[in-house]
Amino acid sequence: KMQNKLDPYKMIAEQDVAIYSPQLRGKTKRLEIWFDQATTPQSVPNAPLSQQPSLMQAPVRQVAFAVDDEVPSRETRTGNPSGPFSDPGRSTVPAHQSLQANAPEGRATLPPRRKSVFPMKEQLQEEPPEPVMVIADLIKLRVNKNTQGKAEVAEVWTEGNVSVQQLHGETEKPLHITGDQLHIENKGENDQVLHVIGKPAKINERGFQIEGENIFLYRLENKAEVQGKGLLLLPVRGGKKSAAGLLSGAEGITSDHNPMKPGQHEENNQDNVLEIYWDQEMVFDGLTANFFGKVRTNMGDNRLRCQEMEVILSDRVSFTEKQSNEQKPNVHFITCRDGVEVESNEYLDNRLIGIRRASFWQMNVDQETGNAEARGPGWLILWRRENPNQPDSETRVSQANLPQKTDTDSWTYTRIDFNGKMAGNVEQRSTTFDDRVQITHGGVKRPLDTIDPDQLPPNAGWMRSNSLKLIQHEINGQKKKYISMLAKGNAELEGNALVKNKRTPTSQSFSASADTISFDESKDLYMLRSFGNRKATLRRFSRVGSDPTQSVAQQIEFSPAHDRVTLHGVTGTQGLP
Repeated sequence: KMQNKLDPYKMIAEQDVAIYSPQLRGKTKRLEIWFDQATTPQSVPNAPLSQQPSLMQAPVRQVAFAVDDEVPSRETRTGNPSGPFSDPGRSTVPAHQSLQANAPEGRATLPPRRKSVFPMKEQLQEEPPEPVMVIADLIKLRVNKNTQGKAEVAEVWTEGNVSVQQLHGETEKPLHITGDQLHIENKGENDQVLHVIGKPAKINERGFQIEGENIFLYRLENKAEVQGKGLLLLPVRGGKKSAAGLLSGAEGITSDHNPMKPGQHEENNQDNVLEIYWDQEMVFDGLTANFFGKVRTNMGDNRLRCQEMEVILSDRVSFTEKQSNEQKPNVHFITCRDGVEVESNEYLDNRLIGIRRASFWQMNVDQETGNAEARGPGWLILWRRENPNQPDSETRVSQANLPQKTDTDSWTYTRIDFNGKMAGNVEQRSTTFDDRVQITHGGVKRPLDTIDPDQLPPNAGWMRSNSLKLIQHEINGQKKKYISMLAKGNAELEGNALVKNKRTPTSQSFSASADTISFDESKDLYMLRSFGNRKATLRRFSRVGSDPTQSVAQQIEFSPAHDRVTLHGVTGTQGLP
């Protein structure tokens, strides 16, 4: 008895179509399958499906199609390296048999799949992967036949409310892709290219998330690209303090470094999510991510903006291979270029205790070594709360070895302007500035208040020099921190002090010049030094319009709050009271 064999070039199913196989589940309103390249959809693969021309409709005999998809044995599954979408269905019919139209009840059988078109790890004699669930209004498949006549899915198009999901076991986050359109191109066993279009399209895979209007994922190259605006959410190790140091490079100046409270160590090593936004393009190979066009970065209470950014991770993120939770990467190195702006806030028990603002031309931070470097011209502004562990309403009591503060001095303001390089280290808690450096320092009433260096209030001053080094210290047995600074090369100083060792506190202004000028905030002590034939000079003005008291020596020690001067290598004094 003759059997009528069908060799279809197109198959269509409509209205609540369900696809089922061990590695693929699907739901769609319309399923279209093209066989052989002669009937490929007449459009470029990446063109929006809504703009593709409709195909010439050939006479089609209405047949109720179903696909036999028996669950293969364990030996068959583990020995087959293929993945989902490898065939519009699954068949247990021997390879030499053709598609048959006279099967019982009009059922058709399709050849077995050969290769995966979806990014998943290779099945190297492992447990079979979880099935992939595909939901879309329209699903199109292009199927080729090899020399043995077996079907291989070459391309997949989906359009309308696209959702793709695959589980990675109980402990890992699932793969989830959403968008308006999805195109998968299968070039080989592990060589697939995904193109997701949406507003926005999203790819969530093993903890990280990529968003954008045009996302490309290249499985073989382990590379992701986003054309246009986008967002990358990347889980990294490290607490809020490491995040602050990473983004600002000024951790050593303002961050709280008191002995850790119980549970604080765990908090500083908890996972955080690094958010990076951009406007033009992103390229990520799993280890290095490059961002272009108005790049913005958020992690905790830290924000950074620039035009170009490069982020290098400590470990490569794989888009296909399984990774344990212990392999979660750290941010190793970050480089920002062109118009770098930094904002960072620090809190203690939900209370604001520190603020940073900075602007550079370029910034590099090495998270592993703690080294941070910035290129100027640039500036750095810091606000530190005085006595951060005390409520605002409490009256502060000045310590004997600290300079007198007014009642309104609840915050300390520091601004550094430089034209060369800024270099610091998070662990060493020091920062160095080069090339025409000026620092303005003093007390302010509120955060974000500033000090005009041309109109200095009491207990404020500025220094200028060729280079400047700042170091943060702690007072033994006390929670309060203080800073020291060293200005080198053509150092100049001007300040306004409130003298407290007199019966009635009086204001005294002063100016100085030397080869080097250092300041110890804990002792309220300036040290002026000059070398060779050069001399250090100090001038003090008790009243406006009065003649200054001038001191000239090789080395001068000066405490403004106590109006105390010690000279070494004296060459002259003038106007002593």
